[in-house]
Amino acid sequence: MTTVDREIARFGLPYIDVLKIDTEGYDPTVLSGAYLALLAHRINVITFEYNTVWNRVNATLQQCVRYMDDLGYVCFYDGPRLFKISGTCWDDRYEIKKWTNIVCVARGSVLELEFLAGTLVFGPRLGRPEPPPRRGWWLKMWQGLGRKKSSGAKPNA
Repeated sequence: MTTVDREIARFGLPYIDVLKIDTEGYDPTVLSGAYLALLAHRINVITFEYNTVWNRVNATLQQCVRYMDDLGYVCFYDGPRLFKISGTCWDDRYEIKKWTNIVCVARGSVLELEFLAGTLVFGPRLGRPEPPPRRGWWLKMWQGLGRKKSSGAKPNA
């Protein structure tokens, strides 16, 4: 077995643009093996899955988001629109144990600004329309966090 940090050293990689993790519940373990690269911000974008199989490694999404936050990354639910879950945006209701993707970018980077411009929190303020109503858990979570269903009206230009 190896780690992301060992493979970066072995191949002499100065940085990684995107690290896509899909290890069927062992995603937090892979992230811990990328500690040095994450600490040095040698990875621009990290995406991983979150679901019930995280129980295999006794990890929670909150632990993982705090780990990434401590290393200087901002994390988002990767849904119909990005939904920030790092720092003061964390809410215990995010620990839903449903299959979803999480995407993280370095705090203060241009990518973070781009991501924030497309989030549920910041997007509408920048003149972007609300996402269309969707069925299922995502809509229920979105509405449960105080968001209103889109009326379908177009924003004023």
